[in-house]
Amino acid sequence: MEYDEAGYVVVGGGSAGSVVAALLSGDPAGTVVLVEDGAVTGPGTMGVPSA
Repeated sequence: MEYDEAGYVVVGGGSAGSVVAALLSGDPAGTVVLVEDGAVTGPGTMGVPSA
């Protein structure tokens, strides 16, 4: 599947951005792109918050 356009672009995949993207994606006729720029912690790794 390939798209040249998006109906909505949500910048930021935090709590609010994820909710907004989920709500917008409820329309099967629309397209949503969620853009997130997280920190790079190294190849194949991710940061885990301490308890």
